[in-house]
Amino acid sequence: MDPQTQNDIAKLSDADRKELTQFLENEAQRSNIQQSRLGQGEESCAQNCVERWMDTNFAVLKHLETLRGQ
Repeated sequence: MDPQTQNDIAKLSDADRKELTQFLENEAQRSNIQQSRLGQGEESCAQNCVERWMDTNFAVLKHLETLRGQ
């Protein structure tokens, strides 16, 4: 951040500084949500979640087939 910007921010009241900080955090979050790709950690987490769902789905189907065969 350039010195002029830092000086301008220092002139803000505490309430205005908090509001600016909240606004910047919200915009950063919105930017992350609107990205077309997941981050590396998010991608591996989602992949793991899908794999566990598939494992569970397969186990349930196998159990139902066992019950049907009885």
